[in-house]
Amino acid sequence: MGIRTSGLSAHSSMPENGINAIYHMSSIIEALKQYAVDLSHREPDPICGLPAFSIGVINGGENVSSVADWCEIEIDRRLIPGEAYETYRKELIAILDPLAKEIPSFEYELIEPSLITPPLKTDMNSPIVQAIVAAYKRIYNKEPEFMTFPGSTDAPNFGCPSVICGAGALEQAHSINEFVPISEMKTAVAIYLETIRTLMK
Repeated sequence: MGIRTSGLSAHSSMPENGINAIYHMSSIIEALKQYAVDLSHREPDPICGLPAFSIGVINGGENVSSVADWCEIEIDRRLIPGEAYETYRKELIAILDPLAKEIPSFEYELIEPSLITPPLKTDMNSPIVQAIVAAYKRIYNKEPEFMTFPGSTDAPNFGCPSVICGAGALEQAHSINEFVPISEMKTAVAIYLETIRTLMK
């Protein structure tokens, strides 16, 4: 999701003739910093943990000699089970609307995301979970450790029980020197094959 503030362009030598959209965005950012703190005090999901929020991109203005008449931020909000996108959207509006009333000439608009990915929480008794557990135990001869995968995947949009299980480390993903060890690839393939065999029995 994104947020855009609108202002009025003017020459930077006469900023009083304009409305600086970047200044208005700074008020939003301060309010959203507190929102992020508030999220950290919510009830965590036993497996997925706490919801997450961050501002990852900011853009605004046309050039340094003009008062910025627009500013945009892009937000990453990770939902946990029990949360819904509409609820989160209403929470944002509840933060932004008071600013619009308090700050003169304050205008904003929400930019809807192109894709809404719901949280994923597959039942531990699901056949796919049990099959992967059995496959892991056969290959490693020990119980697997379950944890939350904090990255984003297509799994929640498949509409079926899903498990995130694969090679590599999230710390390497999207990095300049991204890589996956060949040994981990081989192990992942072995788990997949064993999982398929289990499900076919």
